[in-house]
Amino acid sequence: MTSSNRAIVDGMLAKFEDVWGVLDQLFGSLGPDDCLRPHGPDWTMADPPYHISYFDRELAAIPIERGTDVPESEQTAWRNLNELNAWNEKMFAQRPDGQIAQWNMDGMRASRDRLRSLMQT
Repeated sequence: MTSSNRAIVDGMLAKFEDVWGVLDQLFGSLGPDDCLRPHGPDWTMADPPYHISYFDRELAAIPIERGTDVPESEQTAWRNLNELNAWNEKMFAQRPDGQIAQWNMDGMRASRDRLRSLMQT
């Protein structure tokens, strides 16, 4: 990686760290009862960390790991909000039954650590 590219990646990582810090403060301030509060029409406050974990994994970490040699049949593009919502529904359907909010937080941190590691190399 060239020094100018390294500077760009380091700048992006610094911005991610800022956002991650804010998310940690927000989710860390929630108690068990808060996690049951609605977040939009379909989610509770325990759901965003799960969403962030698979979003970071599927749309950032895995593509970085795979690079540009991805068969077209495995590339994903959504043409509208309905397709994006269907993808989110598919991802939520993969969540284990009975998953507690702490597991969602752990998954979010694991995806973040994976992305951080990729960006630091």
